[in-house]
Amino acid sequence: MAAARNNAEWISALARRLVLPESPGSTDSSDIKDAARLAVSNAKLCDEIIAYAQLFREHPVALDRELVETVSRVANAARAWATVSCQHRGDDTLSETAVTAIGPYMEVIYELAQLRGRKVVANLMPHAVSDLKFAARALLGMTDPTAGMLDGGWKWIYGLCVWMCTLSLIPFPLDTIIEPRIVSHLLETGVALLVHPGAVRTVAAAMLARVLVRPDRRNDLHVFVRRVAVSLSSDESTAEDRVVERRYERYGMIQTLTEICKVGRRHDIDAVFSQHFSMLIASLTSIVDQDARSVSSLDHHLIVKLVSRMAALLFPEVPLRWKYVRSYDSLFGRKQGTRGLAPTARDQLVSREESIITLRAIDQMEHVLNVVLLELEHPDTIVRWSAAKAVGRLTERLPFELAMDVVEAVLALFYDNKSGDSDDISLRTYADAAWHGACLALAELFSRGLILPADVGADGKSKIFMDKAVRIILAALKFDVRRGAHSVGANIRDAACYCCWSLARAYNAKDLVRLSESGLAEALLTVALFDREVNCRRAASAAFQEGVGRFGVDFCKAGVDIVATADYFSLGDRNLCYVELAPKIARLGGESVLNTLWSELVSTKFAHWDVSVRQSAASSIGRLAEIMFESPVTERDFRAEWMRIQNTAMVSPETASRHGATLALAALLRASTCALRTQSIAVVREVLESLGWLKPKQGSISLARPSWSLSMKKLSSSQLLLLTAACELVNACFADLVILSARSDEEVRHEPADINYTLRFLVQCAKLSRASTSLQTSVAAAVQVTTHVCLQDPDTCTLLKQVLLGKDEDATDTVADQHAFLLIVGNLPSGSVPSVWAIPPTAPNEASLFSACFEKVLTFFCDGVDIGMACNACIALASLFEAGCKEKRLCKTQAESALKRLGWGLNNYFTDERGDVGSLLRRECVHVFGRILSYLTGYLLDRTEGFVELLRRVVDMLVWQLCERMDAVRREALETFLIGRDDLARLHLFEAGDLAALQDVCVRVRNLGYMDMKTDMFIVLASLLRKSCFRNSVMLGLVSCMVSSHGIINVSLLQSRPAFSRIVEDSSLECLVALVEEHTCGDRLLLPCLIVLERALLFRAVYRSHSEPGNQRLEHQLHLAFRIVTLYRKHAQSCRDLHRLQSIGRALLECAELAMRSTFETKNAEDTSVTWHTVRLKAFEGLMLLLCHAMPLVRVFTADILYLHVLANVHTDSDGSAEHNAQRSLLGLLGRTGWDRASIEELRANRNQICSFLGIIPPRKRGVTTGVQN
Repeated sequence: MAAARNNAEWISALARRLVLPESPGSTDSSDIKDAARLAVSNAKLCDEIIAYAQLFREHPVALDRELVETVSRVANAARAWATVSCQHRGDDTLSETAVTAIGPYMEVIYELAQLRGRKVVANLMPHAVSDLKFAARALLGMTDPTAGMLDGGWKWIYGLCVWMCTLSLIPFPLDTIIEPRIVSHLLETGVALLVHPGAVRTVAAAMLARVLVRPDRRNDLHVFVRRVAVSLSSDESTAEDRVVERRYERYGMIQTLTEICKVGRRHDIDAVFSQHFSMLIASLTSIVDQDARSVSSLDHHLIVKLVSRMAALLFPEVPLRWKYVRSYDSLFGRKQGTRGLAPTARDQLVSREESIITLRAIDQMEHVLNVVLLELEHPDTIVRWSAAKAVGRLTERLPFELAMDVVEAVLALFYDNKSGDSDDISLRTYADAAWHGACLALAELFSRGLILPADVGADGKSKIFMDKAVRIILAALKFDVRRGAHSVGANIRDAACYCCWSLARAYNAKDLVRLSESGLAEALLTVALFDREVNCRRAASAAFQEGVGRFGVDFCKAGVDIVATADYFSLGDRNLCYVELAPKIARLGGESVLNTLWSELVSTKFAHWDVSVRQSAASSIGRLAEIMFESPVTERDFRAEWMRIQNTAMVSPETASRHGATLALAALLRASTCALRTQSIAVVREVLESLGWLKPKQGSISLARPSWSLSMKKLSSSQLLLLTAACELVNACFADLVILSARSDEEVRHEPADINYTLRFLVQCAKLSRASTSLQTSVAAAVQVTTHVCLQDPDTCTLLKQVLLGKDEDATDTVADQHAFLLIVGNLPSGSVPSVWAIPPTAPNEASLFSACFEKVLTFFCDGVDIGMACNACIALASLFEAGCKEKRLCKTQAESALKRLGWGLNNYFTDERGDVGSLLRRECVHVFGRILSYLTGYLLDRTEGFVELLRRVVDMLVWQLCERMDAVRREALETFLIGRDDLARLHLFEAGDLAALQDVCVRVRNLGYMDMKTDMFIVLASLLRKSCFRNSVMLGLVSCMVSSHGIINVSLLQSRPAFSRIVEDSSLECLVALVEEHTCGDRLLLPCLIVLERALLFRAVYRSHSEPGNQRLEHQLHLAFRIVTLYRKHAQSCRDLHRLQSIGRALLECAELAMRSTFETKNAEDTSVTWHTVRLKAFEGLMLLLCHAMPLVRVFTADILYLHVLANVHTDSDGSAEHNAQRSLLGLLGRTGWDRASIEELRANRNQICSFLGIIPPRKRGVTTGVQN
């Protein structure tokens, strides 16, 4: 809010900076130029005001504080510039220049009107009598066809029309202020603007209406209404090129008539409309009855507004006596609501007006009401809303009998037979538009007190209407119909909440004695807590809050506490409403609220069409069941609810119902009593058998359709959902059994057949879980608790061993079986007694179960294995490693094999159309290493060199992942190093100082945030390059961050001097060269390393000086440059990748330029051949190889960079010399365009000439076939 306030203050400050022009004393050119400069300056200020105003789009009310001053100053500036223009011309007319000058100010008015509303801004405009003359002439000048309206001119017209809306209220006759011809011209201009297709039409209609309803413009009003009536009733065919214009003209006329009825005084406009009422109504209804293709929704919307306001003119202005008025509190006492508040003195007047209605308006009213009631069923919301307003506006002017007929017609829209005689509401589920329009109409009738309560009605008919309306509202609060892939009914439920809100505001609690018995408060609570749409939840909460505030405890006993709990913000999270708010409100509301919420969840929500709603409803059922067990609820009553849900899960034909019921059973098992838990496994088997896809087969089960296990794509989403819910049920059942067996003194035993059946079901689900992540998660959790129960029985242990070894009767050794094996092994309970790995072998020479599973898991770490399978193998490997260390079953050889497989996974960068899918495996490997890190110290007691080296290599790979470009992998590596720092210290792989530096870097990176490799994080990680033990790993990780494997450059890192300065240090650059020379970086990072090395050379050539003191360092740099040139020349001979070759060419040229700018020559007597001149020659020799490469693009690229290099080094001060002529000849050879089309022989000849100019030996042809044509 502080920022918004500052922006608003800045807008008013900009408005204060608008400079008003001075009255010119002369017409010198200098004065005119000064005025022009001021106009340009003010126009820029107007643009700034508009830019700041756009910041208030979402909260325009924050502008109100500065809006008065801003509007006033902008309008005064426009008036001042117009006044100066008139003084320049010597008359009262505005020049085109003046109209253009005031345009920016009117554009500011337009933008403010769009933000805050036209009426608000119009009320703030200046309204002096002198302003009317200026505004009228400016509007006429802008709309002059000969003026040539500029871009944005319609915004200027809009601003002037807004001003004219205010100025038209001046009480003096217009002819006394401005000339009559200007007034006539102004009216013609307003009529002409009604054809505009945009916002100008609306504001022009408002302006024209306010001018026409003036007492001095009655003749013009008669003429305009007659013109509109004739135009609308005209049946003349319109030319095709004027169809659109004709439609916009009709919109403008209807809008103008509506504004006239709205702002005009009745005694001024009644006579005018009464003359043309029949013609207008007939014309408008004929438009509505036309084909939908020729009549838009805007036609219906505008026509409904107009006919309702025209019909209201026929009725009395004062409210009729029968209307209900709510009592209110005042300082002088409490006023009670009655059937009418008309004083006795007005009874005679009201009776006379009722007789007038009978004589004049009854015949015409019926036709208007038919049109309005039909529009309540229109497909568009804007039309239904206008029709609902019209129903309320017309009904409050009718006598009691006629008004009750309208109420009855509105209520009939909810029924199939349109009669409404039956007490049972027959939902017209196919007519959602009618339901929505009727609910809006009911809300309008409620808000105006037009449906009388039971005890103040004139007869029993009103009582029936109120009771029926409340029942309809209760039905509308539950309206939710599935149509195709979406649902219909959210707008109806929202409108029903609006009805409840209107009902609470319009009536007294004592007049609605049966409202508390209707269950309206509980229905609103269910919508506020359990509705799918957030706007419906918040609307229901607002209606409930209004009911509590108006009716008090009669509406809801704990209403105040409930309103404080279910506030606007907490209702924004749907899952929070189900899981957290529903139990709290159930405790606050007592048994009635608890029963209502439970009934809504069990009857509707757990069978909802939306999966997420069913899941949340199941969780809420479990939470509410815990509250039910706290209250004195008998076990018999709960068993009845249990059986009801169980039957739904087993026999319901709807997939959604079965899915939700199964999830609800799982939630109930977690909250149920011990007596029910001991019998739950039999219930689970009944539910599993009822799925229909599983059939018993000699003590086992298998899929009824075996083809599903071969192709997971054939599984429908509903089948996967049911399997997931079944696994959740198994998990809840066996988790409770594990807890029960741990707490109970007696052993809890079950039939082995039930446990075997459940285990085989989970195995089958594990085979299918590759098709769904949620199913895989549910199976994993269910396997862990089920296996714990299986180990208590020898028979089930045998089955579990067969499943693990793949020797059960359903095993087929397919991909699905392998996936199921890894999923089961990865989720076996660790540290359970007895252990699954303690199952003895069945044959004397048979390997132990642990060794067999361990060797089988290791086979999944190889190239060609699916990434998802490899990730599951990592989890299984971690589970086996932990179990083997705890139970002393893991030997050192197996530990080394596990580390090798983790190293393979950490170096997996497999990509496909999805991207870097190998990052999933790398992340899982990092996580697994963190899990097994604490167990590795036991294998380093003898300090075997091979094992220590292997472990150090794996840690180096982790450091590499710490500097990786993938955020998820980097986050996992950071957590591993931070959590396992004590374990790393006990391994003694690094010096204490190096490990402390690593931990410090991890803490700093965590403080910076895990996401996105930014410059600050890059600098922190690059500080590890100073540690020789981490240099190679950190360098490879940072290189992959700066340049991807495809050559895509991260500009923010690669061009950052602070970040890149770490790379160009001598030790780091030498490390990078060594990585490329030894091919440690691999083929994947070769191109990134070459690009980074090339940029490092450019960085050093520009920001480093080779004339620094210290010959030893300069000699080191010379040898490093020689190694780089040799490295690039080697790759130039063998490489065939275009991006790599381009990077090599740029790097060789950088080396040549670096050598040319160097003045140092080495004094090393042992190797006098290594000089900067040698480096230059080697670099140009490499470029000559690329100049005759087999790829034309490489040849063209090399020629281009050489041309630019020679051009940059041409000596212009030595024209005519031999060196200058040689350079010109060299430019001529390189500038030829035939490097991509000429023959190889011709290219070699040109290349050899270039070599002679550069003073190098041309490359010789070799017999070995390579990518380079020497």
